[in-house]
Amino acid sequence: LIRTMADRYCPELQIIGSSDQVETAISEILQLQPELIYLDIQLYNQSGFEILDAIKDLSSKVIIVSAYEQYALKAIKNNVTDYLIKPIRIADFRNAVTKVAGEIKNKNHTVGKDPEKTFYIALPEKNDLSIISSEHIVRLEARSNYTRIITDDSGVYTTSKTLKDYEIKLPPEQFIRVHKSHIVNLQHVCNYQRLKNGHLIMNDSAEIPIAASRKKEVLQRILF
Repeated sequence: LIRTMADRYCPELQIIGSSDQVETAISEILQLQPELIYLDIQLYNQSGFEILDAIKDLSSKVIIVSAYEQYALKAIKNNVTDYLIKPIRIADFRNAVTKVAGEIKNKNHTVGKDPEKTFYIALPEKNDLSIISSEHIVRLEARSNYTRIITDDSGVYTTSKTLKDYEIKLPPEQFIRVHKSHIVNLQHVCNYQRLKNGHLIMNDSAEIPIAASRKKEVLQRILF
């Protein structure tokens, strides 16, 4: 299935190996050290997580392909790049490849970062879950008891968690709550406007108001 979709929709992918056995797959991956691995969770009576555990020291990107959603959280903890639900939609397949290509292209800029400090979040889509690194989250905004999450690829996701839930979980060195309705990623702030209590202009062109009670802390963070 993956080989067929790659040949048809992503010809830039070069398939260099495949296996439906855990032991053989581990051996080939360690030998070939591919940039990208497509991995099914259920391999006969074995688990794809055995492969993830064996190759955890490699820099290979991994896209999980599964008919089941319940493995998504465990996949997040294993730092997989994406999680595709079968049957795989063409758009999802292409988007996952684009995401991997971007991460590989930018990997020289992230050398030295501690992967344990990177926060991953599973965001619901129509038929699957997208696993997003915190680096790609531009901002979060409260909508009643829901939260809208905007990513740097113009993605907009709505989740049932509150803004407070994310404020607790997101890396504090990377994110700051600037208003009762807004959390921003400091890496995606591109301008500060001195209007009333101030506004932050984000990379997606959104103007985010700063609450008076938070202005001092926000300025300290963005002005170092």
